[in-house]
Amino acid sequence: MQENKLKKVLNTEDVYKGLIENMAEAVWVGDENERTVYANPRFAEMLGYTLDEMIGEESYIFWDEESTEKVKYINQNHRKKGISSSYEGNLKTKSGELIPVFLNGTPLPDGGTVGIMTDMTELKKKESMYQTLIENMKEGVWVGDENERTVYANPEFCKLTGYELEELIDINPEFIWEKKTAQKVRSINEQERKHGISSIYEGIVLNKKGEEIPVIVSGSPSPEGGTIGILTDLSQIKEKEETERILNSAIKYASDAIIVFNPDGKITSWNKGAKMVFGYKEEEIIGQNLNTLFHDYDAKEMTAPESVLYNLEIDAFHNNGETIKVSATLTPIFDENGNKSDHHLIICRDITNQAKYEEELTIKYEKIKDAYNQFGILRRQNDYIFDLLELANERSDRQSLADFIVSSIIMLTKVDACVLRTFDKDTKKLELVSSFGVGQDWQGKKTAKYKDSLYEKAFTERKALKIIDVGKEPKYESKSLAKKNNLCSLMLIPLVFKDELVGTLSLYTNPNRKLEIFENEFIEKYARVIELVMSQF
Repeated sequence: MQENKLKKVLNTEDVYKGLIENMAEAVWVGDENERTVYANPRFAEMLGYTLDEMIGEESYIFWDEESTEKVKYINQNHRKKGISSSYEGNLKTKSGELIPVFLNGTPLPDGGTVGIMTDMTELKKKESMYQTLIENMKEGVWVGDENERTVYANPEFCKLTGYELEELIDINPEFIWEKKTAQKVRSINEQERKHGISSIYEGIVLNKKGEEIPVIVSGSPSPEGGTIGILTDLSQIKEKEETERILNSAIKYASDAIIVFNPDGKITSWNKGAKMVFGYKEEEIIGQNLNTLFHDYDAKEMTAPESVLYNLEIDAFHNNGETIKVSATLTPIFDENGNKSDHHLIICRDITNQAKYEEELTIKYEKIKDAYNQFGILRRQNDYIFDLLELANERSDRQSLADFIVSSIIMLTKVDACVLRTFDKDTKKLELVSSFGVGQDWQGKKTAKYKDSLYEKAFTERKALKIIDVGKEPKYESKSLAKKNNLCSLMLIPLVFKDELVGTLSLYTNPNRKLEIFENEFIEKYARVIELVMSQF
C-alpha cells in the first residue's frame, strides 16, 4: 500500500525519481497523518537513519522539541488548509545532534505533505561570527525595518543612548535625537535612504538622561528596504575642537578670503580678506586664473562639484612667493530659486599658523577634518575587517586568506615586514604561510620550532611580545636574517582561538622606526578577527 502511495505522490517516472534522489536538499514525504512515506538519500544521510527505519514513523520524531511544536502548529493551521509555508527549525539526528535547516513545506492533493529542507549549519556558523564582530564593535550599530522601527541594536548603541534593547525593539527611535537632528534624519531617510542612497552626517543624540552626545552617523539602506546606521561618539573630538577654537580664536574670527570665479577659472570677484590671505590687490588679481593661487588645482577641477565641499586643505601661494596652507569651502553659486549658476565661490582662511597646533594634537583630532578623518580611519579599519570576513565567507583557499591578512596588516600598520605562521599542534611547529618585506632567504625559516621559543612565551602570556631590538633578544633565533633584511623591532602576536594557538603574526620595522610598531592600538584588536578566520584553516 505504501509503495502505491509513493508512486502516486512522486509520479514515479525515472527522471523525477532520479532528480529527487540526487538532490542536495533533503526531501521528506508524509501521509495525511504525518507518517513517513518516503525520504530521499540526503534526508537519510543527514539524520543517520535508513529509509526502512523511517518508513511509517511520524515526522515529529525527526525534530527537536521547539521545532516539533512549530511543525504541529503549521500542520494544523496551514497544511491542513492547503497552504504552503517556509520556516526555520532544527532536525534531530538518530544520535541526538541538532541540524539547523530551512524548510519549504507543501500540501499534497491526497492530504499528505512534502517537505524540502536545506542544511543551514555553515550559514549559522557565519552568522555567529558576524554577530560576535558587531556586538563587540566600539561604534553603535542600529538596524531598522522599512518603517524605521528597530530590528536590532548592538550593546554599544544601547550604551551610547542609555536604553535597553527591549526598550527599542519594534519602535521608531526618533526620541533619541534632539529636535534639529530628528528633522535631518527624517529628511535624509525620505530623500536618500528610501532611494537606496547611503549618507554620512553629524547629529546630536539625546541619551535616556537627556544628555546631548555629538555623533557622526553613517547610514546605509539594507537589502530588505530598511536602514543600517553606524554611530560614532564625537564627544572627545568636540572637546578637542573647543580647545582649538580657544587657542585659535584670533585666526578663526579674522576676515576670510572670498573669491568668485567663472567656468574658465578666471577670478571675477576679490575681497579684502583675500588680500590679507594672499597678498594681492584687487586690480592685480581680477581676470587672473586660479592657478595663480592654487597650482595643484585647475579650473575644470574646481568647477566640477555640484554640491558644497567643506574643509578642503590646500597648499596655496602668497604674492611674496611663500607657500601657505588654507582651509577652503568650495561651492557652486545658486540663485534665489535654487538654480545653479555658471560661477563658483571659494572661501579660504589661512591656517598656516594653526599647523603647529595641529601637529601637537593627535591625528584623529585634526583641525577642520577631525570628525571625517577619524571616521575615515574607523571605516578603513572596518572595511578590512568586513573584507576579510567576506573572503572567509566565500570559502577562499587558505593561501588567499593568508595573503590578504598579511597585505591588510601592511596597509593598516605601515610596518616594513610581516610574517604569518600557522601552528601545527601535532608537530608542535609553526609553518610560514605568507609574508611581506622579507627576502627569499627567509624561506629557510619556513618551519619554526615552538618549544622554548618566543612563540611559546607569547602564547603562555596571552599577549603580544614587543621587542625593541631583536638583535639583543636571547631567544630570537634569526638575528642574522633580521640584520640582512634591515629589521630591528618586533611585535609578535599570538593568535589564539578557544584557548588554543592557531598561529602567530610577526610585525617588523627597520632601526629608524623602532617604536612606531608599538603605537597602533587597532592591530591587536584586528588580530582577534584574524584568529576567528584562521580557526577555519
